Amino acid sequence: MQQHSLGPILGHIAGKPVHANQVTRKGARWDSGRMTPSDGQDTTSQGVARRITEKAHQIVIYWSRSGATELLASKIANLTNSDVCQITLTNPYPADYLETRTRANRERDTGLTPDLNMQLPDLTQYETVYLGFQTWAMTLSEPLKAFLQAYTETNYQANVSCHLKRMAAMVLATALM
Repeated sequence: MQQHSLGPILGHIAGKPVHANQVTRKGARWDSGRMTPSDGQDTTSQGVARRITEKAHQIVIYWSRSGATELLASKIANLTNSDVCQITLTNPYPADYLETRTRANRERDTGLTPDLNMQLPDLTQYETVYLGFQTWAMTLSEPLKAFLQAYTETNYQANVSCHLKRMAAMVLATALM
């Protein structure tokens, strides 16, 4: 297995390698995922996962700070042959866990979500949309909130209720985060 500072390559998504060091941490080292390191670029240091085709009926849209969500998104995308769209931010979260937590808490408390750095996909062709995200402080992560807000504010607004009804939330095992 090829090694990386964020752990071994555990899969691929849209041709991009997926690292998730959480799977190598056991017992006291695991500590419920606390202090999990990140690449400081929200898993985009080796590229952004995006594959949009004209024929797919499903898409996986996800945001991942440290690789666990990306790993699960890759498994669903590969099993379902879905298109893929990684949510990317103008200002990625810091590699340091405590700095990330502080920023996320400030964003949640003020209601200010991070700015997206991506082209929103046109979801009209998809029958199913899988959303991959973490829960932070028992709420949606701020990057997912930013995506949902941007989606509802774009030219898709007329169709948003139809598409949101078809979205299937990808519930992630907290044991992996």
